[in-house]
Amino acid sequence: MNREEQSSGAQDHGKRCRKKRGAYPGGLEARAQQNKETNGDTPDIPEAPDSAPVTPEPDPEEQEWEEAERQRVADMTRTVQVSIEQILAAAEQEAAAPPPPEDPEPVTEPDHTVETLPQTLGRGAVKFGKWTLLVVCSVLLIAGAGIAWLWNGATETAIPEMTVTLDGEELPVTAYSWGVPVIGNRLKRTYADTVSTSPYQLTTEVESTRPVIRVSPDNMVSQLTVRSDSGGEVFSGTLREFAAARLPGNGGYQAELVLHEPEDQFEEGGTISGSQTYQFAFVVEVRPTVRLNTTSVPQGSVAAIVVSELEEGDVPELKCEFANCGFVPCSRGWVCYLPIPCDIQPGSYQLRVVTRSYDQAVTLTVRSAAFGYRDYRYQSQLVSPWIPASETPEQVRAVLETCDPQIYWSAKGFVQPFVSSITIDLPFGTTEYVGRSSSQRASGGGSGRTSINAVVSTRKGNTFIAPAEGRVLLAEDLGGNAGNTVVIEHGAGLKSIFYCLGSLSVEEGEMVVQGQALGTTSKRMVAEARIGTVPVDGFAIWRDQCDAIKTY
Repeated sequence: MNREEQSSGAQDHGKRCRKKRGAYPGGLEARAQQNKETNGDTPDIPEAPDSAPVTPEPDPEEQEWEEAERQRVADMTRTVQVSIEQILAAAEQEAAAPPPPEDPEPVTEPDHTVETLPQTLGRGAVKFGKWTLLVVCSVLLIAGAGIAWLWNGATETAIPEMTVTLDGEELPVTAYSWGVPVIGNRLKRTYADTVSTSPYQLTTEVESTRPVIRVSPDNMVSQLTVRSDSGGEVFSGTLREFAAARLPGNGGYQAELVLHEPEDQFEEGGTISGSQTYQFAFVVEVRPTVRLNTTSVPQGSVAAIVVSELEEGDVPELKCEFANCGFVPCSRGWVCYLPIPCDIQPGSYQLRVVTRSYDQAVTLTVRSAAFGYRDYRYQSQLVSPWIPASETPEQVRAVLETCDPQIYWSAKGFVQPFVSSITIDLPFGTTEYVGRSSSQRASGGGSGRTSINAVVSTRKGNTFIAPAEGRVLLAEDLGGNAGNTVVIEHGAGLKSIFYCLGSLSVEEGEMVVQGQALGTTSKRMVAEARIGTVPVDGFAIWRDQCDAIKTY
């Protein structure tokens, strides 16, 4: 903008201001004309006379205002002119100064570089890594939620419920620690607690040196340790082993039982693992138990007396009217095989069993046996060979009181020693009479001889076998009516005695087994069985018809 343009602009601005203030060029005529145009009215302006124009007198206020307006325009003009001069001076100075270095604008050129294979693989690996990380985070989040759900589901209800009793009294749990599967056998939730710090004291005394401990369920793995009050260990093993063991005797005991299930690392779904502990104390007060295999027994038979629940080292003793070999150990405790003489009077007999601390009596009834009898007219009709108790050979008497503590026949029992068919010419307990009168026969009186063995007829030369396992006490030819004689001790004082054998094939001191050949038969033989010195019915034993012999 030049100075003329600035002056013209200032004058225009002054005109606009005067117009705004009401100062119009032309004077009153012009203002009247504008009002007419605006209001639509035409004011009555007196027409000037055709004479020379009359110059109006200047209005002092209007002159003052116009002077002030001109002064303002002049001031504004000077201000604008000074500003323009300053701008032009600055522009000339800037133009005279050397231009400053300019930073070239970076020109972005299109990238036509081709990526190499490693770059492509690297960029793909980065993308794959980000994707993998996202997947792993998602899987971990889901897995964590699943594990939390499984953890809450592994509750104490999965722990096996067990019941342990000692002689019928239930034992409380002392402590337990169980692992319930959360994720198979890899992660388990543990439940553990110590219920008591002192052992449970049984309220009743144990009346046996073989206390019975029962566990339900019975498939648990067990470990039992028992100590006496003095602190010495008396047992350590499983419950199965404890069932076959025996405590030393009366007194107090401390025990610890640990039950657990074996952990199967390969079972699908995982298994509960852990253990449960029972600590308890009990007192053993043994009272011996005396039992008879029967309360009534016939003459010439055998009764068995079993004594159990004895303290260790205590051996019972039998006091009665019957001769016996005493007690020997058996699976039930102690047993005594009591021979009943064939000529004893029937009736009730008291048997006293005496131990170190106890004395107990039982009653045994002996009843009459159905023994037969024979009447002969002549002496020559008596059966022979004849070996009564009074004519027992000295060699045989010398071994009758032998009593081996083992029960050799407990494994297989007894069998009949004759392999071929036989005829029993004179059964055990039969009484032979010669020349009795009719009145004696009717009353059962008269004198006769009663057989304490059996006379047997068979074919000569047949094999003769051992009826049961045992030890040969005698095997030799005794001469006279006895001939070839063999005596076998079967244990507990029970013996098999055979006279008149055709030949012998065993020797004294030899151990024989059931069915082993002892020799050969003659045409007629004598077979006998004794317990100690008392003869009993041998064929009842060899034919497995004696119940007492089955007790061991």
